Amino acid sequence: MDSNFSRSELELIFKKRPDLKTLDISIDWIIVDFLKLHNVDIVPATSNIQPSKLTNAVMGLAGGPAATFMNASLTGQQKSVAIQEWTSWKQWALGHPDWLKYKDERTKEIENQNEQIAQLVADPDVIKEMNLIISASKEEKQNQKKQAYTALLIIIGGTLALSILPLIIISQINRFNPEVQERIEAEKRFEQINRERIQREKNDGF
Repeated sequence: MDSNFSRSELELIFKKRPDLKTLDISIDWIIVDFLKLHNVDIVPATSNIQPSKLTNAVMGLAGGPAATFMNASLTGQQKSVAIQEWTSWKQWALGHPDWLKYKDERTKEIENQNEQIAQLVADPDVIKEMNLIISASKEEKQNQKKQAYTALLIIIGGTLALSILPLIIISQINRFNPEVQERIEAEKRFEQINRERIQREKNDGF
């Protein structure tokens, strides 16, 4: 695979073209394939099983710290059971008389597939397609940002309009209300009389 692509870009490419992703050649996953031939559907158990945060929160509200601790304990038990089950089936597979033959055949099969994939991703047309996938993804993200920004502006504009609209309505109502107009005119006349009085006092002072 082209090293010019980042991990996140490769994930985008593999979503569109899963056939370009190389296969895992580890023993554990070959064992998984072998077990599927014997109608055993299981995956390698790891120590990464963690208590659900949502379950912890719900149990914490319902039963407090003790309930949260109990959930963590149950998760620990599930982890232990999963590891034991995987270990048991792994040992069974490794001891099976057909295991070594299957492992060799499956390893060669995966190696051949990965070689074909390596040749495929080196094809100029495929490289062009991968670059187009990345470009389309970037353009989509930019459009999403623009849409989010536009939506934000609409919300802000709508909020301002709703806050100003009542003032405009009240202003228009007062404009055509005779009592309000008379009060405004009276206030104007009072201000005019007051200004004239102040001006006369200044003139008398001189």
